[in-house]
Amino acid sequence: FPAWEWPVEYFESSNFEKIQPVLQRLGIVALHAEQRSILGYLAEGNSVLALLPTGYGKSACYQIPALAWGWRVIVVSPLLALMEDQRARASSAGLRALAIHSLNSATDRKNSWRDLVSGNWDILFISPERFQIWFQNGQWQRLRALVSLLVIDEVHCFVDWSNFRPAFLELDACIANPINSSLPILALSASLERSALSLLMQRWGRSFLGVRSQIGRDNIYIGVQALELPSHRILALAAQLRDLETPN
Repeated sequence: FPAWEWPVEYFESSNFEKIQPVLQRLGIVALHAEQRSILGYLAEGNSVLALLPTGYGKSACYQIPALAWGWRVIVVSPLLALMEDQRARASSAGLRALAIHSLNSATDRKNSWRDLVSGNWDILFISPERFQIWFQNGQWQRLRALVSLLVIDEVHCFVDWSNFRPAFLELDACIANPINSSLPILALSASLERSALSLLMQRWGRSFLGVRSQIGRDNIYIGVQALELPSHRILALAAQLRDLETPN
């Protein structure tokens, strides 16, 4: 695995010719260089770790393969609200998007499974716990042949939250299973630490190609001002708002 300061590389192939028409559907004017690198690596069948800041377009890196290349994508996501938001966004772009989590009724899960095995889907968002259940009862083995890409969203949670969500550790056996050895994995995060990287690679039994953008945001400032009275906070806020360069 290369150092964190790896150079951004560009990949040109016929796969990119199919990308251009779908960018407008996703509201994207142009891809970042890092997004192009991620897509290039994936097109060649590699697993990729992408460390990109929030709002940089991580979800486009798995939506584009589904839209442009006809890939079926499973996204393991730790946050229910995030999962539903991503499902809605994917659906609005014209993707057949499903979400399976603890709030689904038994009927909803049954209907979703019917769509999955029949191939009537493009992207599935699923919780780690539900994905682990699939692996244990053999459902994942039935579905594996239909899947083109496995995405681990917010991958830092697999380290940070494993002490109170055992599914994050239990999923290691699934990811490392030989049945998934040829399945590309896209691991996404905005805050994965160096110490967690080698741990995940060891647990999952595979190496990743890396793409990293600068996480810092020069246009964001966080400061603390000590004020004694509540009325002082209002005056200080009013002063800050007057100093803004734009009216919004």
